[in-house]
Amino acid sequence: MELQFPGCHGEPRLRRRVCGTSLRTEEIGVIGAAVGSRGRDRILSSRESDLEVAAGVLRQGGLVAFPTETVYGIGADCFNIAAVERIFRIKGRPANNPLIVHIDAVERLEALVPNVPEAAEKLAEAFWPGPLTLVLEKRSEIPDVVTAGYPTVGVRIPDHPVARTIIEKADLPVAAPSANRSGRTSPTTAGAVLEELGSEVDAVVDGGECRVGIESTVLGLFDREAVLFRPGGIGIEDIEAILGFPVRIEDSGRQRESPGTSEAHYAPEANVIPFEGECPVLRENEAAICLSSSSHRERKERIFIVESVDDLARRLYALFREADRRGIRRLFVELPPEKELGRAVRDRVIRASRAKRGSCVKRSGAERKR
Repeated sequence: MELQFPGCHGEPRLRRRVCGTSLRTEEIGVIGAAVGSRGRDRILSSRESDLEVAAGVLRQGGLVAFPTETVYGIGADCFNIAAVERIFRIKGRPANNPLIVHIDAVERLEALVPNVPEAAEKLAEAFWPGPLTLVLEKRSEIPDVVTAGYPTVGVRIPDHPVARTIIEKADLPVAAPSANRSGRTSPTTAGAVLEELGSEVDAVVDGGECRVGIESTVLGLFDREAVLFRPGGIGIEDIEAILGFPVRIEDSGRQRESPGTSEAHYAPEANVIPFEGECPVLRENEAAICLSSSSHRERKERIFIVESVDDLARRLYALFREADRRGIRRLFVELPPEKELGRAVRDRVIRASRAKRGSCVKRSGAERKR
């Protein structure tokens, strides 16, 4: 028996799929013939014919890296246990870290979730497609490997035509974390995916640079309570305006049910050091990411200037990678105001800073002016 994901124009229907086995040899051969065997040969364009190929790879149990408005994801058929387990192996992702399931239309939600709360309907209408993941009670057919054994599943509709087209053509829900090694910086270009995963993914769809640049907001809806697990591309203020009641910020307890909530995450090789106020005087092998200010421009060879909080969010991970390419050992990052998208940027910077021991230690005033 198989679990049928609803078609775009049909009624939702369920079938059970036996998917715990590995790909057959002939299926692997089909994937290899379709997208090449290594490196750049695996890159597909955003042309419809290439998106058909990507969808076919997913249907055959392969892994496809694809763009969303937030970051690039590495996706597999949500119901194919072997394919999902392969994502965890490639990323080195802990098995207790659930994945987000991506769909292309809100009508598909009920194939994953038995009871859609009214609050979820309101938020989906307001923010989907978009960078908002809703954590809801899951159907029992969703494999535990996807949800880390929790009774909930995170679902969203990406606001990127390439992602939605691939999902639509594959006609299945796609479980997809960011396309990077676990704990590392999320990729926002196809080239960054290749840097991270190389030939371990079956195909990489190049849809250009990601527009938002940081991961989705993750919001749980439980018993008429809304819980923010992870700040992201949709601000808590906008969510509360739709719901009409406050959102609780979760810092423990049910936090484990959400993807991407480990304390140390999103980190480059350089030590990330958050700061507020004046940019510190830089020493050898140090650089800084600063919000736009005329006082910084004369030192731009080691200071990355961003024009706004939106610009900082979009470029943050790319600048992390650029700092690593330049051999920067300590990277100071100016924290934006803690509101709207700035809250999400602060979250990523602070968690990146926790990945290296001592990287959060701020210099004394004397050291900063030296």
